Amino acid sequence: MKEKIESDRVKAISLFIWAIGTLFYSYEMLIKSSVASMSFIFMQDYHLDASDLSLVGSMFYCIYVIMQIPAGVLADRFGVKKCLSVATLFAAGGTLLYSRSSEFHMFLIARGIMGIGGSFGFVCALKLASEWFPSRYFPLFAGLTQLLGYFGGAFSGHPLATLVHNRNWSSVFMGIALIGFGLTVLTILFVKNRPDRPGLAPAERTSIKAILYQLWELLKQPQILLNGLYCACTVGVTFTLTDLWGKPALMTIDQLSEGTASAASNSLVFIGIAVCSPLWGAFASAVGTNKKLLILGALMGSVSTLMMLYVPMHVVGLYTTGVLIGAAQSAHVLNFDVVRSLVDEKHTATAMAFLNIFGIGGAAIVQILTGICIEAAATTEPYVASDYKKGLVIIPALFILAFLLSFVMKDKEPAARGSNSAKRFH
Repeated sequence: MKEKIESDRVKAISLFIWAIGTLFYSYEMLIKSSVASMSFIFMQDYHLDASDLSLVGSMFYCIYVIMQIPAGVLADRFGVKKCLSVATLFAAGGTLLYSRSSEFHMFLIARGIMGIGGSFGFVCALKLASEWFPSRYFPLFAGLTQLLGYFGGAFSGHPLATLVHNRNWSSVFMGIALIGFGLTVLTILFVKNRPDRPGLAPAERTSIKAILYQLWELLKQPQILLNGLYCACTVGVTFTLTDLWGKPALMTIDQLSEGTASAASNSLVFIGIAVCSPLWGAFASAVGTNKKLLILGALMGSVSTLMMLYVPMHVVGLYTTGVLIGAAQSAHVLNFDVVRSLVDEKHTATAMAFLNIFGIGGAAIVQILTGICIEAAATTEPYVASDYKKGLVIIPALFILAFLLSFVMKDKEPAARGSNSAKRFH
């Protein structure tokens, strides 16, 4: 009886520690995607043009990409407690600086600091799940981590836009910074590194040279590159809509209120991603193919983005296309499954990080390119509907590119061939 109570107590502690890491991942998604709620304030009050605004939005992503591999190495070397404590401090400190900024270069610096902290969010949450739960539960908690994280992103849409509209934006972000400092305190007080339990081997320490070699080996496999480009296209365009240009574009093109535009282009997109991510995996298992579903996802994204941006429709229609865009983007989870089948088991983590870099890097590049396109199409300031329609053509175009790429991508390697493909990557 005593052993059972002890086991239940440890399980409760495990859930609590994992929950702190997952809360920070949700917090990271909130601050990463928060620029859209500020877009008109940036352009009207601080006189930023489309290119400037794109740089502010993409700065988080650029730093995130640079820090993604180092974040994993540091978490392995020094443990989650130290890394997560510093990461929450950086994210909260960057948000505080952001709330007190009024110059373009200070917004960039603040977003860069936020990106340093945010780059540890998903890595640390997954590492806590791997350390504190039996391995058979890892897929469940990895899925729950992503689900809860995207709900943090959903809060950056309509709820945050409403707060910013009704209150001083600086005060709102100062409050968000205080929440981040609260997570720092929780991390210091309660998060622990790998528990000393049977069945949990100490984590391996991988050298930087070995990681770079693994990345080079990944780059030499065309199918991994194709899957990475698919991620870059679909994730890049979706985050460009949710984090930056969706809200101002819909407000201008369809004459929507701030809250309605934020809901359609941000909150509902994130909800679509969160709900549909596990469904794609279930469908793939049922039909025995990833490739056909990736084709379907890209086609769905192409049609949905074209309808949202270029077809006049009722608000309910816009809300529906928002969910469908999120559902289409979430199909990229199948790319991870395909790549996992192409590499040896000991290289899986590096391959997953490599694919994640493609997705986040795509978001950074697409945000910058979109800003340049809108600026080039602009005939006046503030931007009018035709400017957004011309500049945002890159959004459906990249979904169409993903659709074309999916036809030359191979399907998931069968288990029997996994060892053969692994021999190509040592």
